[in-house]
Amino acid sequence: MPALTDAPFGGALWNPHDGVVDIHALLQGYLAGARAGGARIAYRRTVRAVEVTAGRIAAVHTDAGTIQTRCLVNAGGGWAGTLGEMAGCGTRTLIPRRRHLFQTLVDGAVDRGWPFVWHNDVDVYFRPEGDGLLMSPCDATPHEAREPMVDEAAQHALAEKLARAFPALATARITSGWRACARSRGTNASSSVVTLRSTASSGSPVSAATG
Repeated sequence: MPALTDAPFGGALWNPHDGVVDIHALLQGYLAGARAGGARIAYRRTVRAVEVTAGRIAAVHTDAGTIQTRCLVNAGGGWAGTLGEMAGCGTRTLIPRRRHLFQTLVDGAVDRGWPFVWHNDVDVYFRPEGDGLLMSPCDATPHEAREPMVDEAAQHALAEKLARAFPALATARITSGWRACARSRGTNASSSVVTLRSTASSGSPVSAATG
């Protein structure tokens, strides 16, 4: 892989069976299944309070009205801890965190067959996406449960990590950036995973989780 030219690592672990989940397609599959089962999907509603009676869910109060129910599935993502507190069961240590993802263009052609590559010591990764590479500095900063904004410091962190881990990609140009309180979004379900360790590291390589 040209992207690994001059990369300072002493060994690599390749797992051809790992892949990247297409989060959008997965969500649409869940929604389609829910609709087929009779569920009604309501968007752009803010939960204001969760009513609990005798230790059981009684209703969910939103800015668009009250939903009477005895069952509440907490699938709030970055807001799951807040919903847990509303229901009186605590955050369960669920803390929203912000991670940055950057779409980039690099010098030279990108082969869509390249694997997902994660440098285990520097903690930075890239994988093919569109005509370029999707990259992340692997930040996981605690963040208030609200729509996060891109922090320019993450771009500087990515540049610094690329220079250390993948010198051949140090000139990558960011074309867009998005962020999430959970994990990253992917589209190539057939990607392999390569995990790298530098020559200064001790111990065995550890395969990184993907998705």
